[in-house]
Amino acid sequence: MALEAHGARFFWSTSTVKATGASLNRLPELISYSGPSGGAAVIDITHFDSAAHEKLQGLPDEGNITLETNLTSAISETTGCLAKIRKMRDARQVGHLTLKYSTDTIIQALGYIISLTPSGAVDDKIGLSIVVEITGKATWTTV
Repeated sequence: MALEAHGARFFWSTSTVKATGASLNRLPELISYSGPSGGAAVIDITHFDSAAHEKLQGLPDEGNITLETNLTSAISETTGCLAKIRKMRDARQVGHLTLKYSTDTIIQALGYIISLTPSGAVDDKIGLSIVVEITGKATWTTV
């Protein structure tokens, strides 16, 4: 049976301490998420005596998480999660993210806000795409 995506929550802390469930740290009106999009480099160690390509796996790269949300007035205010996210991107500071699925699976990591991209169209709301680049290892746990 498939797991339900509805009910996922994203939290952002402006420190390297784990983001809590506090409402000030919660990203409002989350529509969708994608990621972490991690992978690893492939290191080619092929030599003239090789019968085929030989490879090693490089260090894991946790990639990034892309979030889609409705743009609320909070991004222009001085408090709230969107304001924190904007300020962290401008200051190029690392923060702590928590993505909690409705299944109680939690992904936590340190990351940088790489981009904030508003979008809109006729007969549509203003959306905001947020890309968080993960630095270091992401942890997956179940509560």
